[in-house]
This record gives sequence, structure tokens and C-alpha cells, in this order.
Amino acid sequence: MRIKSFAGWTFIITLLVVLLGGLNPYMAQAKPSRAETAVTYVGTITGEADVFVGVGLVGEEATIYICDGQADKNTVSVAEWFIGPISRGQIEILNESNNRAQATLNGKTGEGQFTFADGSVKAFTVTLVEGEASGLFRSEFGFGANQFIGGWIILPDGSVRGAVLQRATPDTPAILTPATFIDFSVDNSAENNLAVVEKLPLDTLPAAVSRDEGAEHGALTMTLPGTPSAQLVGQVVSGAAGQIGEVTRTGDVLIFTFTEITYNVAPMQLQGGLSIGPQTIQLDPSQPNTLEVNLKTGVISRNFHWILTATDVLYNGQPSIVLGDTAKAEVAEVNDLGGNVYNIRLLTHWRSVISLDTWTINGTTLPSGEVIATAEFDGVYTLDFNH
Repeated sequence: MRIKSFAGWTFIITLLVVLLGGLNPYMAQAKPSRAETAVTYVGTITGEADVFVGVGLVGEEATIYICDGQADKNTVSVAEWFIGPISRGQIEILNESNNRAQATLNGKTGEGQFTFADGSVKAFTVTLVEGEASGLFRSEFGFGANQFIGGWIILPDGSVRGAVLQRATPDTPAILTPATFIDFSVDNSAENNLAVVEKLPLDTLPAAVSRDEGAEHGALTMTLPGTPSAQLVGQVVSGAAGQIGEVTRTGDVLIFTFTEITYNVAPMQLQGGLSIGPQTIQLDPSQPNTLEVNLKTGVISRNFHWILTATDVLYNGQPSIVLGDTAKAEVAEVNDLGGNVYNIRLLTHWRSVISLDTWTINGTTLPSGEVIATAEFDGVYTLDFNH
């Protein structure tokens, strides 16, 4: 993943990798240089204070972004990029959607308008960004066959509008999702991972991975299609105690191979009396489920496949449905229990989009569309190097 900041002169290159529970950003930061100096303006649409606009200038190229994505409300209706040359101080860009952006910048202020393919016009005003608390940010990364483009605009008061566009191929419909800036921001997790791994007796591998009953817990929220305020919320607790995998090493790569992970989801209540009974989330036993740690870089990658199974829900006509998983996770701490046994605490911020053509709860049909599932997990795993 690459996050490009047009705020001030900071440019950050980020490698996004996948880890247990989903996607986790790990940072490889390029040193700022004056050659990378950018000028950034941010503002809003005239008469529509909730729609933000960002303008970034680097050399003779301009980047303009309009977005109204609000992750806390799970809403987004526009997220359009315009990238093109600056001509004689004027900006006029026609993007691939046949929408046009025009802008004129004068020192510390600027103004312009968007003319959309449907004929609608939106005027905007922007002001120069000073400092690095606000700005325009863009990220691009791939995950499997899917390509993602994220964009965020941060105003001086800290207000954020952002969204991520997902597309499998140029010919497939794009999926637009609101996203907070923290969802794709950078940290020093890779460095932290190396510090944690150095505490483990890797010369005594392999090691068994296990957890106690209820050792991992969290809250699962399912936002219903077309109704951001309609949510199902339930507690999630890990299943029975026992061994769930093994750790081995190949060269400079530490490999966690998981054979069984189960989560129990408590009943979920929806306003109006509708509820979902107990559910389970399990690893798909027919698929490989691994987590790998690069011992040189600290980068963690994962390959996990999950299945959600209900007792009184039919997802696309079936009681079970495959879950994708995109999220962030971090190793919070490691403890030496003695005798070559260690505990690792993992915090996971998980997210999945479930596409439903049909779904029913206790025979009641709900609107089709995308159910957005999110969860925050806090779990402790035991590594036994006497295995």
C-alpha cells in the first residue's frame, strides 16, 4: 500500500500486508526531500459543508479529490479523483468517468467547480494547508485480484472525509466504502513485531499454538444494507480450549499454520423485535490458513478463510456464508511464562463486506445488498516451544 500525503512536504510509502484477522499496515518510510515538495489546498463544496475538496500540486501535476464519505455514519455518495497537468496556472481535468474539475488558485486561496456527467455543477472554495495536521491523502494497493484506491481529506479542524474504491477488474462494478483515515494510516508495527519475535526461542522450533477457552473476545457489529442506523450487535468469544496450530520456520520466514479456530457469536437483537440466534465463525478446513512473519523486515502476511454459520438465518439461501477479511491487527505484548512457554496478546480490528442477493431471519426477508461486518478482538495465544 502506498499512502501519498500532499500536506506540506511529507511523502510516505507504505507496504500493506495481511496478518491474522486481516490487513495490517507496516511502514517503510521515505525520507522527506525538498524535491518532493507539494502544495495542498482543502475546503468544501459551496452550500454543502459535509462535502470536502482537496487539491494537491506537485510540480506541473494537479490532483483534485471530492469526497463525502463518513465512516462513523457508514455513508458515502461521492469519491472522485481528477489527476492531470497544470496549464498556465489553470487546472481543468476530465476524468475517466467523464466528470470535469476546474480550479484557479491564488496564493493562499482557491476556487473552482465540478461539472458531472449528469449535468450537475458543484462550486467549491479551498484554502492553503499550512502544517501537517490537515491535507489530502491517497493510497493505492492490491489484494489478490482486487485493486483498492483510498482517499482522505482532513480539514484544519480535524474533520475527515474518506472512502476506499475496490475493483476486481476494469470491467467489474466498483465497490465504494467510507473509511476513516486511521483504517489505512501507518505505524511502526513491523519494528514492534521484530522486537517481539526476538524474545522467542526460535532455535527450539517447532512450537505448538494453543489458547484457553474464551481467551479471545470482542464485539461484532453488522450494519444492514441501505440503513446505516440499523445494526445488529453481538458479543464474540473464542471456542473450546486446545491446540489450534503450529509454528515452524523456513529460512527467514516464521510460519504459523492454523488447523482450527472457532468463535461463538452471541444472539443479536434488532429494533422491532427481529433477532439472530447464536452463530459460529470458523476456519474453512478445506483451505490453507497461515500467517507468516518475515524475520528480516518484521512484515507479516496472512492467508485465512472464514465461514459464518447461523442457526436461524439463510444467507443467499444457505445457513453458511464465506467471509472475506480486511482489518488491522497488532501484537500488544509477549510474556515469558517459563519453561519455553510464551503468551502473545493480539489486538485485531476486523472488517468484512458480505454481499447478499437474498437473506432471511426466522423466515423474515431483509433487503438485499451489502452487510458490513466489523469487530474488535482482544486475544491471548500460547506458544509452547517444547512441542
